[in-house]
Amino acid sequence: MLPWAGDGNKKMDEEIRHKIIHLALSLFKQYGTKSTTMEDIADALKISKKTLYMYFHSKKELLQATLDHNFALHERKIVEILSQDFTSLEKFMRIYEYAISFLVTYHPSYFYDIKKYHREIDKSYETRKKEMISNRILALLQKAQEDGEIIPSANLELFCKLYLIDLDENLSFINLRKKYPIHELLNHFIIFNLRGIATDPSKIPVH
Repeated sequence: MLPWAGDGNKKMDEEIRHKIIHLALSLFKQYGTKSTTMEDIADALKISKKTLYMYFHSKKELLQATLDHNFALHERKIVEILSQDFTSLEKFMRIYEYAISFLVTYHPSYFYDIKKYHREIDKSYETRKKEMISNRILALLQKAQEDGEIIPSANLELFCKLYLIDLDENLSFINLRKKYPIHELLNHFIIFNLRGIATDPSKIPVH
């Protein structure tokens, strides 16, 4: 049960919001967003719906908070990988090994539910995803091309559009997560395509 924090204790309120977000995210991941109700979340937290609505006025607001949490998590992980002493392509592969490992933990209906029932949130999600790929991933691939790791003729914007933009939906929509191990998904979604534009494909190890 969460401690009561209705006395203006901002630090405690933030801790409670954080716990709610984490618990809601775990339910959304396991059951999808449509099947998970505010009552389910309140029951799992062992609090009343009234208390839950004090912190999040709607399921839409809570869902948005979980997405904000995930984008902050991804940004920290990407920054951590970029700060390490690897080549640009090694960094790219490590980022997408993380990405696929993260995405396969989500129920197949998760992204479908957001797209169908939460269109405003989906629009925001797609915009932020594309910005992250453009600002972080495309820039990393362009650096690899400048360093001679990728052939000069490769169209990196097209590469991102073909293989990266819809990776989340492709993994979940046909439920590949239950059929294939992570290393095989990484090979077929990322590694084999990357070897096709690499100057020296032998430097792109198959997992």
